[in-house]
Amino acid sequence: MCLTINTTNGCSDTYCSGVYVGSGPTCNADFYTAVDANTVSFTNTSTGDDLMAYFWDFGDGATASVINPIHTYPTGDATYVACLTIYGSGNPATGGYDCINTTCQTIVIGGGSGTECEVSFGQTSTDGLTFLFGVNSGASDAVLWAWDFGDGTTANNPYQVAHTYAANGYYAACLTVTFANVLGTCTAYYCDSLQVTGAGGNTETSLCGNIYPASADSTDWVNLYGATVYLIEHNTAEGTLTAIAQQDVFSAPGAVGLNYCFDNLAVGNEYLVKAALLPESPFYDTYLPTYSTNSLTWADANPIVLGDFVPNYAQIQLVEGVNPGGAGFIGGNISDGAGKTESTGLAGIEVILYNATHQAVAVTYTNADGNYSFANLAYGTYYVAVEVLNHTSDEIMVVLSGSNASSVANSFVDAGDTFEAQAKRQTNTVLLNSLSLMPNIANTNSVVIIRSSKNTLSQVNVYDITGKLVASQRGNATQISLSTAGLIQGMYLCNVLDANGNTATCKLIVQ
Repeated sequence: MCLTINTTNGCSDTYCSGVYVGSGPTCNADFYTAVDANTVSFTNTSTGDDLMAYFWDFGDGATASVINPIHTYPTGDATYVACLTIYGSGNPATGGYDCINTTCQTIVIGGGSGTECEVSFGQTSTDGLTFLFGVNSGASDAVLWAWDFGDGTTANNPYQVAHTYAANGYYAACLTVTFANVLGTCTAYYCDSLQVTGAGGNTETSLCGNIYPASADSTDWVNLYGATVYLIEHNTAEGTLTAIAQQDVFSAPGAVGLNYCFDNLAVGNEYLVKAALLPESPFYDTYLPTYSTNSLTWADANPIVLGDFVPNYAQIQLVEGVNPGGAGFIGGNISDGAGKTESTGLAGIEVILYNATHQAVAVTYTNADGNYSFANLAYGTYYVAVEVLNHTSDEIMVVLSGSNASSVANSFVDAGDTFEAQAKRQTNTVLLNSLSLMPNIANTNSVVIIRSSKNTLSQVNVYDITGKLVASQRGNATQISLSTAGLIQGMYLCNVLDANGNTATCKLIVQ
């Protein structure tokens, strides 16, 4: 939405800001100021659920992303419009952080234009469709009125005006007033948010949103360059996910984040949205492919059920990979092995690397032969997993150290609906001889203690006789407690890994 202001002294200026229509905000932008000469202290008094980020536009070309900025304007008498946009969580049914709210105030420096320059209004509605707007203050000496209702319609009524909206949604209504008296002229600007709920239902809608990094650094926000956005439909009857559309989106110079929009979608359908920065982005290796709202995997993503308002909204907060760098290397292969005696490498498969605390480190993709690699890694413990729609993934634990700086024997095989880990590790005799299970014959609702008399244990993976992973437990001590709840009667193999990357396998009987 854009606003153009024309004053009686021949001054003209245009300001544009994004308007997001959704299920109704749970955040409200607000602030107050203290002016000392040409330096203004802004105090943020915004309210809302899980406020994530703030963007200030001071009206003189400068911006900031801190909570309470202090800004120095150019010297001399002048009037500016300062705006605050906040980003917070909204209705979870629409994908998490779908609340964006903006408020603006007029800032007078050095006496401004010589006259008081403030205006505000309130709004009421009895049916959620027709709204009555009335000026609260700042009406004296007004010579020009300009209402913008946020839906493409405008009016010039003084003091009070009524407007009927055509579609349900969230709108920002704004009023621009020009004042004039013997001391001079000035222009005041005020906006208020509202939700329309009384319009008839829609059968088609849009899904739109903003892509931004999980960083408070404003440099990251305005230099993303571009991303590919994927629209993924969830067939709830069949329990399947299908990528049905994609688009490349780009940011204008100095713009905040990236915006996407998919149109002509059926109300009531369920979707996921995923964004991946383009290789040309300066942050391609920093911010990882992310599902709405802030997940690396489809299994943890927030599904978006489309409501009958236009449009629906879903934020994507890009996950940041944390890699301090080092001499370590991890590589492997992903192949199609389901029902085959020989496997074939799979190209273009997304592979995620996590650190010991399961914080994302990096994402890469397999080459034409199905091979993948992560270089320049610090020594430590890592977990490797595969991310493919409709597939779950085992994880492979890798420990890099001065004596084991490279690990290239890790692979995954597509076993139908799961990428199974096929880590080729040699059984460590010392670890095996130090292990004990208590009890080694357990019932279906007990706790088994896996203990080593010598080694610190990191993980226990339990496989049934078909080789399927049925239970897993991590630890960081000489013993790990494993619940048998959910296991049926039978024999299982426990693959035990210690903190040095050694492995050993023992049997577990459940009866």
